[in-house]
Amino acid sequence: MIATLLSICTALAGCGGGGGGSDEPAPNPGTSPSPGADPSPGTGGVPDGNAASWLQISPASISQTVKERSFIAPFKIIGKSNKAIDKAAYFAFIDVGGVFDTSTAFIERMNDSSYELNISILKSVKPGKYRGSLKVQVCNDDPKVCNKPYFKSHWTVPYDIEVKPWAEVRSEHKLLVSTTGVALTDMPRYSRLTRAVRISDNLGKASGWQAKSNESWLEVTPAGVAGDDLHIKADPTSLALNTMNYATITITSPDESIKSAESVIVAVWKSDGDLLQVVSSPARAVVYQNLLADPIKPLVYANGGGEGIDIVHVYTGKVVGGLSAPGSSLSKMLASPDGRYLYALDAAENKIKVFDLGTAQLINVWALDAATFDVSKYDMIYIRPNGVGLVVVTNGQVFRASDGKSLTSIFATAPAGMQIDTFADSDLKLSHLAASPDGGRIYATGSGQRTPFYLDLDYSEVNAGTLSFTRPVASSVSDGGGGGMLAAAGGIATSRDGEQLMTVSYGEDIALWEKDSLARVGTLTHGLTLAPETLVMANDGKMVVGSTDPRGMQYYIVGINGYVFSTFSTYIQPRSTGFKNPTYAWVPGLVISSDSGMVVQRGYTYDREIASWDGYPAGPEYRLTFTPMIGWQSND
Repeated sequence: MIATLLSICTALAGCGGGGGGSDEPAPNPGTSPSPGADPSPGTGGVPDGNAASWLQISPASISQTVKERSFIAPFKIIGKSNKAIDKAAYFAFIDVGGVFDTSTAFIERMNDSSYELNISILKSVKPGKYRGSLKVQVCNDDPKVCNKPYFKSHWTVPYDIEVKPWAEVRSEHKLLVSTTGVALTDMPRYSRLTRAVRISDNLGKASGWQAKSNESWLEVTPAGVAGDDLHIKADPTSLALNTMNYATITITSPDESIKSAESVIVAVWKSDGDLLQVVSSPARAVVYQNLLADPIKPLVYANGGGEGIDIVHVYTGKVVGGLSAPGSSLSKMLASPDGRYLYALDAAENKIKVFDLGTAQLINVWALDAATFDVSKYDMIYIRPNGVGLVVVTNGQVFRASDGKSLTSIFATAPAGMQIDTFADSDLKLSHLAASPDGGRIYATGSGQRTPFYLDLDYSEVNAGTLSFTRPVASSVSDGGGGGMLAAAGGIATSRDGEQLMTVSYGEDIALWEKDSLARVGTLTHGLTLAPETLVMANDGKMVVGSTDPRGMQYYIVGINGYVFSTFSTYIQPRSTGFKNPTYAWVPGLVISSDSGMVVQRGYTYDREIASWDGYPAGPEYRLTFTPMIGWQSND
């Protein structure tokens, strides 16, 4: 590998251009070699075939252990000249071993006679032990050929580098499930009673597994091997109407090295009600600001930025319960995929409040680091690398969900003096987050660079729990070649199989990205003008995206192949609700029920007599609206 870095003089005295051959450089002003002796080669660098050297190189060799795909500080090699070069000098750095990235190396001037080379290991280098040498040469012509080297040039710096895997070894053998919670529904005009859960082995082995349900109405695949799907089928015949019903599937292995069992919680809502568009009751005087769909039950959690959270049934619109954290200003919410816990950001105290959804009690409080931006704009995701639940926040913190242990606070921040790929900033300023289905990757869009990026992560039980993660991989910021900036940081999501990565940006269609290289490979939709705030994936594979309607009311239901199933603006007539005025709803912040049956939005009743239309109502009645994802019956 050869890189032409600069055309410079190694000393600032008498620099000229052109010329060539292997001219010996003149001594530095005020210095001269001892009569009858060559200059000392110094303490570093090996001058190939030369008895002496006019350029002292330090260190003499490089020996270091690093981790692949991590932030690795550049190696620094200092060259000190005891002679002046009176011609333009081209430096070349050659590493035939393919360990160093010579294309990004750079030289910094330290003083009139000393320069510092900064050179990094290639980001693509694989784990292993590498022994070789870095060749340094000074040329008066193209350093790729160096037909006119300077006198007694070149030098070699031997290296012995061990590259270790970025992730800690997984110390515990176990089975993994693709999800720990499943939502099913049985209604006269909407039924979803089957689901498949992928079972895998965390060490990549073909381990056998066995599954058993604790309820007779839930049928499961009795056995299989890692890589097979566990098929779930509910028979609701024996279940009472208008009830929630729960079953637990336990997955074990005959392999004696697998000690722990995995479990999946299945919830079935059975009702004789029709599929209707409904609104929540009672109304609230404060607008709902944040919504969260329960991952297994037909419930939605809604807060207005205060200390309380309403729990609302998506098929009846009734407020059926609540959560409270006195003194809090709650914002973004998140739930564990088995539906057991809810996590809410508290802007007042800069903390995360943890609720037990079984008891509706506040059970824990986790402290956030000093905010780098408004906590109300944070995003959170729940991810399960190696089957261990983690709560990831856009300020860079990662908490272990089981006990709130903070595992890291800098996962997308480069160490001081380093950069992330081509970006000048050392922090990608995460805005929107998405998790790969296998729990091994976090995707994000950045509010600073407005481009998608990702980092891989893994969890090991060593040292009482260790989180490993790679340096971020960012999309190219060039306008050509499939990369490019987004118009604005927006929503990001993966398909259910993890093979498609999608983003939305203001006024654009849904963009598609190659999941590993992050090359922009096209658009999923065509001719839509979308708002960046809304890209919501349903569990059945469909998605809802918002339009640039200035009132924030219109959304599209889109299939994973880009087909637009419907375009909808929520508007509910008074005769449907019994209210005095129509009910409208905003698209930003909407959620989809976990059974993929309903779109839930923040709504309001608009008072025509006193409000001037500016996108917000003057009337004070705030509600939630629930609109079926599929064909539905109006109750007009």
